[in-house]
Amino acid sequence: MEIIAGTYFEQNDFRTAQKAYENGYKLNNKISFGALGSLLQCYEKLTNITSGLKFLVQYKKDNPEQTVVLEWIDGFCKKLYEDNLGEMQVLSNLDQRKELIACAEKYTDYIYDAYYQYYSTDNVTTLKSNLNTEKVLIIGDYHIPQCIRYRIDQKVEQLELQGKVVKTVSWTEIEQNLSEVALHDIVIFYRVPSVPTVIKALAQVNANGKASFFEIDDLLFDASYPASIETFGGYVDINTHIELRKASGNFSALAKKCRFGIASTELLRDKLAKLVKSSVCLLHRNGLDSLNYFSNKKKVGKKTIDIFYGSGTQAHNTDFIELALPALERVLKKYPNTRLIVAGYLELPNSFKTTFASQLSMVPPVKSVRAYWNLLEQADINLAILVDDETNGCKSELKWFEAACLSVPSVLSSTANYRDVINDGEDALLASTPNEWTVALSSLVDDAALRHKIADKALQRVKTEYSLETLGEKLVDDIQQVVSPVENKTTKIKKKIAIVNVFFPPQSIGGATRVVSDNFDILQKQYGDDYELVVFTSDERCTTPYKLDTYQHQGVTVYRSTILFRENMDWHPKDDNMYDLFEQFLDLEKPDLVHFHCVQRLTASIVEATKDNNVPYIITAHDAWWISDHQFLIDQNDTVYPDGHPDMFAPRVLPNNVSLSDSIERINYYQSLLHGAKELLTVSQSFADIYSKNGYPDIQVNKNGISSTVEWKPKNTAHTEKVVCAHIGGMANHKGYFLLKESIEKEQPKNIEMLIVDHSKPDGYEDKTYWGKVPVTFIGRVSQMGVTSLYQKLDVLFAPSMWPESYGLVTREAAACGCWVVASNLVELAKMLLKGEVALESLLK
Repeated sequence: MEIIAGTYFEQNDFRTAQKAYENGYKLNNKISFGALGSLLQCYEKLTNITSGLKFLVQYKKDNPEQTVVLEWIDGFCKKLYEDNLGEMQVLSNLDQRKELIACAEKYTDYIYDAYYQYYSTDNVTTLKSNLNTEKVLIIGDYHIPQCIRYRIDQKVEQLELQGKVVKTVSWTEIEQNLSEVALHDIVIFYRVPSVPTVIKALAQVNANGKASFFEIDDLLFDASYPASIETFGGYVDINTHIELRKASGNFSALAKKCRFGIASTELLRDKLAKLVKSSVCLLHRNGLDSLNYFSNKKKVGKKTIDIFYGSGTQAHNTDFIELALPALERVLKKYPNTRLIVAGYLELPNSFKTTFASQLSMVPPVKSVRAYWNLLEQADINLAILVDDETNGCKSELKWFEAACLSVPSVLSSTANYRDVINDGEDALLASTPNEWTVALSSLVDDAALRHKIADKALQRVKTEYSLETLGEKLVDDIQQVVSPVENKTTKIKKKIAIVNVFFPPQSIGGATRVVSDNFDILQKQYGDDYELVVFTSDERCTTPYKLDTYQHQGVTVYRSTILFRENMDWHPKDDNMYDLFEQFLDLEKPDLVHFHCVQRLTASIVEATKDNNVPYIITAHDAWWISDHQFLIDQNDTVYPDGHPDMFAPRVLPNNVSLSDSIERINYYQSLLHGAKELLTVSQSFADIYSKNGYPDIQVNKNGISSTVEWKPKNTAHTEKVVCAHIGGMANHKGYFLLKESIEKEQPKNIEMLIVDHSKPDGYEDKTYWGKVPVTFIGRVSQMGVTSLYQKLDVLFAPSMWPESYGLVTREAAACGCWVVASNLVELAKMLLKGEVALESLLK
């Protein structure tokens, strides 16, 4: 089918080629990489991006070990987003806001679902029960200085004062900081749009049962935003207004994918709660920080009473003109000693500016908040003027508390939030109509004592209720409550075990990985009520190093890092960057015990990090990596070191570009780490003997066994008259592959066919060839679930290892399926062969 599809593809008949590729894949859920690349091009050529995403999601389910799929998903999500920008632009031009929101939510759903299903096989991942609330990540928008200060920088101060560790990242740089997403259980998305990189980060947080919060301080996610262009007083042109209209779709779509919300006012909290998944939204008000100062400036000898209006935005011109201007005209006319001070954006009628030219001072916008406060500090009365609608009811009270810090009383519009916050007549005056504004202003102009009384009350409240300590403590308590409710406090506290291995399912590479997987299954199934598991591993693909992501495996979080590609990459003892990364993992997960298995590529730096942080650990030695420069005790010249290197002075061949000094330092470095382990284990007595000869006499044997979770079915090779012989341990010299190949090519047996597993090829790969006249089939690596099916196709398993195998897992598995085994006479392999018969001792553990 791939050949047929390829023919259509070459003819540029992409629609037919797409259908042919898809139907071919449905036959056995297999497709070659070349055909897959062509199919993805078909989707692109036909701009059928959503179908491409759906296929990639299914392909990932069928081939979960293929991490390259994430790069393809990235590309298709970016294209889908870009394809929708045109429609978003048109809808914004037409001011069709509900349709605009629907468009953003639709493409967000596709993108989110694709990423979510990459990170988790569960449709819904519930919130983990023991999240680390000591570390907080804020992914925020860094375009508006005031927003940065009040919702990012201020929150950092508040949380750090409570002893939390806070990391901040701009959403525009999230792709370069995805490791931070993996290394935090509490992630706040502040005022960020629904773009692919942000959606990807959010999907990873939610898919791994961590806590995502959508935070906002304005009603930007509602179709009512922005207000009509007329209200901006000419400060905003039509093009800018069109861009602002897109905000509601972007913010609404992302908010709906977050578990929780954080809002700055009660009304905003109510509205955001209706969007977030849990319907739970925290109230976290704007407050004071280290920039604020308190002042009670004595205005002795001051001849004017200054009414101050500060406007840092261009959105409330009409509010001022309709509500306050009539009252100000009356007050300025009645009280010649009053002045109106306007700092910032406000377009006043020319008639007003002419009539009250001597009582009006217009100050241009100032960037420095300190400079702004210096102006405000000179005033006698502060104004905050907003039309009483839902949008303005969601705005915070910062105009009031900033003035209160400087002992300046305020007259405020009676909006929903100010009615929630203000004790009218005590710590501020509220006004709704021009007449009420006139009365309020007149009362303060007439009565200096009233001004001082209101200012003092407001200052006392602000110091008590809006301090860093008060708001920080409340935020910490609120977060703790929603991620760990009181009803969960009775849940049994489990000890946490971190399992570390160079590979982990679905990348089931090598016998040790399969042993680790079996251990994991048993621990999870039989001891899940007593112990919590977490896993740290590496990606088999060598891409940009030290990128960490997380995914779910049987409800357990797995941390997977890319690694540094370098010469002799399985030899290197240290990697300082990996030390740092693993230390952050330890700090987040706080395991009670770490069980290290194979750590090559990850390097022993992760063991050193564990030791340095006083976390107990045990090590299982699956091979000779800890005691030899040659992991499998065979060098590049095929010399075998059956006892390792008990004599440091004995001659030995070193790996390319490794000096004797490097070799000695490596082994000495390992000694301190091995001796620091609570237990040092190996998988067989024969390997314990080797380690004992190399300086570790106290090593304990924890013997491997074949999986108890697999049904070992008897072989059935009735499909061929030939004897099916196989080599499945890996096409490497130490596994005797080349020795076997040479023997077959020389002897040319007539009644056999060969099956070879090439671990460098993906599951589903197949290639047929001949060694002389002997037919040979090469297949890609086989998943744990497919192992039994593999053995059923064999008559004889060849295991001509040239190194003293620590256990010989594949020989025992083959024997369990009734296959004959031909193995070298090295230690563990020889132990199970007794006079041509298979010994089944200790097969099941």
